[in-house]
Amino acid sequence: MKFLAVCFCVLISGTAAAQNWTAERKQKLRNMLESEYSIKTQKWLGDLNAQIKPGATPSERSMAAGALKLMLYNQAYGQYRCLTTSASWAEAEECNKRVGRDIAIYFRLATDHFSAVAGRSDQCEMQTRMFEAEIEFPPFPFLQGAQLYDIPRMVECLRK
Repeated sequence: MKFLAVCFCVLISGTAAAQNWTAERKQKLRNMLESEYSIKTQKWLGDLNAQIKPGATPSERSMAAGALKLMLYNQAYGQYRCLTTSASWAEAEECNKRVGRDIAIYFRLATDHFSAVAGRSDQCEMQTRMFEAEIEFPPFPFLQGAQLYDIPRMVECLRK
C-alpha cells in the first residue's frame, strides 16, 4: 500500500485525480509499476521455485509460474486502473482492495476447486479476457505470456 501512496502523491496534483492523467503521467505510473513488479516477480518466482516439490514436471513448474505471472499482471493493471480512474485517494485505495480480494477469490477457486471449474475455464477465459486493456497496458517483459481478465466476471463464470 505504501507504494500506491507514493505513486499517487508523485503523480497527482489537484482535486479530481482522474482528470489529471495525461499520457505522460500514465507512462510514468506504468514505469513505476514496472519497477515495483520486476522486484516482486523475481522474489515471488524465487519463493515459488523453493516451494515446488522436487518431483514436479517442467510442465507443472511452467504452469505454476504462468499462474503467478497472470496474478501479478492483473494486480499491476488493477493498481494502474484504480489510480487512473479514481477521483480520490480513498476511492483508489478501496478499488485496490477490491482488486486484491477479487484476485484472491479467483485463485482460491482455480486451485482449490480446479477439477470442478476446469471444464469451463477456456470458455470463461474467452468471455472475460480484456483485449483492449492489454493494448493499453501490455505485460511487462518479465510477465510476457500473461493475460488480463475481468476477474469478478471470471469468478462468476467459473461458479456457474
